Amino acid sequence: MQDYTLTLARGVASLGVFDMIDLETIGYLGYFHGHHHEVTPVPCGPLETFLLSLCFCDACRAMGEATGINIDGLIEHLRSLLLRKLQSDDACARHPDNFEQLATLVALSPPLQKFLRARMETINTLLRRIRSEAGGVQLSVFTSSFVGSPSNIWMEGVCLEQAPDLVDNIHLLAYTADNDAFNSDLVFCSSLVRDPSKLNVTLSLGLPVTPTIAHAIAKVEYAWRQGIRHFSFFNYGFLGEARLGWLKQIAGLIHQKESGA
Repeated sequence: MQDYTLTLARGVASLGVFDMIDLETIGYLGYFHGHHHEVTPVPCGPLETFLLSLCFCDACRAMGEATGINIDGLIEHLRSLLLRKLQSDDACARHPDNFEQLATLVALSPPLQKFLRARMETINTLLRRIRSEAGGVQLSVFTSSFVGSPSNIWMEGVCLEQAPDLVDNIHLLAYTADNDAFNSDLVFCSSLVRDPSKLNVTLSLGLPVTPTIAHAIAKVEYAWRQGIRHFSFFNYGFLGEARLGWLKQIAGLIHQKESGA
């Protein structure tokens, strides 16, 4: 798969018509995507979703063993936890918000920490190889809907602290109607990346993530105060005429700020 990715990147870059190659979902895919007919009838929060997303194929097992991990022991530990959680499906009346349990699991399991770092280095190596094939074409990476908040992109194997040295642009998907949550996560992401010129706040003007134009403008205003100067709009081809008009208004606001008006 890496060879295919490299061939594709080399072919696109050689066309000489693109300034940037977007590397969407360049990392490990997750169990839950959010855009398909997915059925999860048991309580499944961030902890369960993350465990279901870990890959232990032959290549990933070999990767873990190469770093000195007792991979069979790690798999058994995680499987035991996941089975206990899924078997206790009467514990919750809704999908739990249990990121604190995920943080505790990672903090208390050095083998899991090493495995996650190995996944990140695998993606870093892939990004370096793509960089060597892309020539002068810039590269960008995306967070995804699987990880939720952009700062959780480590779940896909992308390291926000190291990515700025490997790519030119990092898209932070602002796909939430909770502006407070996005603002808080943006501050955290900025502290890891340390260079706002590398960040791109990516908006979707459709429902449910943007109830009103005021929500989108508030995100742009806050991101601008944090030093962000790059903004993108995804899936605008699905919008009606009214919300397409929002796109023009927001773009005008950004141009005003760029001109200092």
